[in-house]
Amino acid sequence: VRYHGTTPKSININTNTTAMNVRIVVVPNPASQTATFNYFIPTIKEQIVFSVFDMSGKELKQFTVSDKQGSIKWDLGNVGSGLYYYTVKDGETKIAKGKITVKK
Repeated sequence: VRYHGTTPKSININTNTTAMNVRIVVVPNPASQTATFNYFIPTIKEQIVFSVFDMSGKELKQFTVSDKQGSIKWDLGNVGSGLYYYTVKDGETKIAKGKITVKK
C-alpha cells in the first residue's frame, strides 16, 4: 500500500477496551451525574491506576485499585459537558484506554 503525504493514524474510539483480556465498560455513556467503570483485569503486575483527562490533556481524576474485578464510580458534579478520555495503567504500562461523553 502506498500513501501520498502523511500515513493515516488510527484512533481507538471504543469505550469497551479489550487489551490483554482487560475489559473496561463505562456506564452510562453518555453520562450526566455519575459514570461507573466496570473492570476486569486478569493479571495485575503492579498498581492499577485509572486516570481521567479532559480534551486538553489535564488529568482530572485518578483512581487506584488492587482487585482484579470491580467497579469505580466517578461523580461528574464538577465537570462540564464534553468528551473525556481515560487510561488504565499497570505500573508504567498502559493496558486500556477509552472515552466518556458527559452531557448535562
